[in-house]
Amino acid sequence: MRIRLQKRPRRMTRWTTPSSLVATSPLRWPDRPGQQEAAQNWQAKAMAVYTKTVEDRELLLRLRLAGRVQALTGRVLAKEEIAVDCAIWRAMAMVDGVIFHLGERELTVLRPCAHCETGCFKSLPIVSQSDLGYVLAAWQPYHDDCQPTDAPDDVSW
Repeated sequence: MRIRLQKRPRRMTRWTTPSSLVATSPLRWPDRPGQQEAAQNWQAKAMAVYTKTVEDRELLLRLRLAGRVQALTGRVLAKEEIAVDCAIWRAMAMVDGVIFHLGERELTVLRPCAHCETGCFKSLPIVSQSDLGYVLAAWQPYHDDCQPTDAPDDVSW
């Protein structure tokens, strides 16, 4: 016994554009008095809202980083000491040679490779002074090629 499957008919959708909206159409929407000013007003308003949003983000990032650094170090950061990139929600500041990085609500420290002094490595998240102490005292980031090798214990052979 052979079962025969029937194919579903394809449903074709046809989209049509009214001829009055086609760019090549000679028809135009009638100009209304004040239409151009209204267009400029909503555009100006949208740009003003965007500018305000960016300024608010910058302020928020600066305040978050300054507050976290002050809580950990006791240092008060000036607004000019904090670099902000709102597009990726990141703020950075250097305090006594240590680069603090705030991104995704996570505070970290950035350091170069301990061997070759190049590159940029991000520490584990810093939540407490203990975490900061570990990063400053014990954390040594290395490139894969720069990893220190352990010397053999017995070299008298």
